[in-house]
Amino acid sequence: MLHIRIVPYQEAEAEQFIRIEFNFQISDTGTISIHMAECSIGALIGGLKEDLRSMFGDPAHQEWFHRTRKLSNDKTLKSSGIDGRDRSFVQIYVRQTNPDTWQ
Repeated sequence: MLHIRIVPYQEAEAEQFIRIEFNFQISDTGTISIHMAECSIGALIGGLKEDLRSMFGDPAHQEWFHRTRKLSNDKTLKSSGIDGRDRSFVQIYVRQTNPDTWQ
């Protein structure tokens, strides 16, 4: 006996990316560099810090801020309120908490 199971077609969702402008700051000296990147809104903040290690140094010594809110390593961009609805780029401020360890 042949059994056929019909599964409704489900359209896969495309992963959404947003353009982010990273403004890198060391202590209170101000912004020293700007880096643009396309990032998935599903990416974990901690993973992005690791991916950008060569630009911003040790992730353990980085603090990331969007507007006035500090971003948590265990949250995604989307769960941090960065959803990509704004058509322009998003700004994230990166501060090195221990400048002596910056590579």
